[in-house]
Amino acid sequence: MIHINIIDIISIIINIIVIIDMIHIISIINIIRIIHIIKIIHIIYIINIIHIVSIISLIIIVIFVKNSH
Repeated sequence: MIHINIIDIISIIINIIVIIDMIHIISIINIIRIIHIIKIIHIIYIINIIHIVSIISLIIIVIFVKNSH
């Protein structure tokens, strides 16, 4: 009986460790996903900023050209 109990306890502990490992893996995957989403958002922001800057520079060029003419 004692032996069986010890084996049960060991198996329960192993199960708990496996479950915790799975949770860790899932959380790591989620963190990686979140980082990816943040990177994508950053890239979109950078692209938008580049667009805005190019538009502003275009406007400035147009204004300069109109002023010179």
